[in-house]
Amino acid sequence: MLQLFRTNQIAFNLLLIVYILAIRVGAFFVDYPEMKVGEYGVLSDWVYQWVDYNSLWGIGIAAFLVFVQALIINIIVAKFRMANSVSLLPGVFYALLASMFPEFLMLTPVLIANTFFLLAIWELFETYRRNDAAGSIVNVGFWLSIASLFYFSEISFVLLAMFGLSVLRVFRLSEMLMVLIGFAIPYFIASVYFFWNDQLGEFWQSQVLDGFSFFDFGFTWDMINILKLAALGVLVLIVLLSIGSYASKRSIQAQKNNTVLYWSIFIAAISFVFQTDIPFYHLLLFIVPVGTLLSFNFLQLSSRIAESLHLLLFVGVLIWQFHPFWLA
Repeated sequence: MLQLFRTNQIAFNLLLIVYILAIRVGAFFVDYPEMKVGEYGVLSDWVYQWVDYNSLWGIGIAAFLVFVQALIINIIVAKFRMANSVSLLPGVFYALLASMFPEFLMLTPVLIANTFFLLAIWELFETYRRNDAAGSIVNVGFWLSIASLFYFSEISFVLLAMFGLSVLRVFRLSEMLMVLIGFAIPYFIASVYFFWNDQLGEFWQSQVLDGFSFFDFGFTWDMINILKLAALGVLVLIVLLSIGSYASKRSIQAQKNNTVLYWSIFIAAISFVFQTDIPFYHLLLFIVPVGTLLSFNFLQLSSRIAESLHLLLFVGVLIWQFHPFWLA
């Protein structure tokens, strides 16, 4: 199966749709307990007025978003030559990890926000050794701001933007201010809108003040959740221990980009400190960097070993999606 995606032909992206539907099939057939959505942003609130995140429509839109995000990841990796060879595997492994657990299958605020996080990453990578990068730098802050209006914890990636600029470019205070200006624009527009509707106080209370807490977990620490955390933790550990391989036989730009992606894992962990009512799907914040970098590991393996390990992961994800049938 994996061999089909070791290509850069655009037509094979259609197979990615089939792959995503196959790996997320449990969402369409298993009656999971209704998911509780914790704290989220005003834009997610607007979306949920139109579609129920637990409904079939919500599940279908979530699958489509994963497909779009997988495409964006493949474009970013290919455009900036981040892997030793161009393939569709980065998008495949993002889709695989973004479907690991039942909580990931719904139309969650984090899943929506990941789209704009990817756009911010794209703009950030565009700034490398460019003299006319002001527009891209402002756009980094702008897209992260939109992401945070869907899910507040995305605000932590402002730190990643500033760190990334210092890695990709010479540190300049003016460019850090550009990021903050770009981030402020959507909040200013939203403030004007809510002020016009006499709801400015409610906006800042719900969007910002209510989002802050200290290690406030909204999910239970039972054995099932601990097993899920351990499974994802093993994949994260593999990525963290593979940092040296992500620099091998790559250009300086690719090495810097991979370093930024690598450190986004640590930045995402910071969000556990201040987020209110952290839901289990909060872990989707880690999936973009972990899924992308994990694909680089598989590109370095022989085809036979890569196929076998991918099949184990694929089957394991499907088995877990149908766990209500065997783990009652």
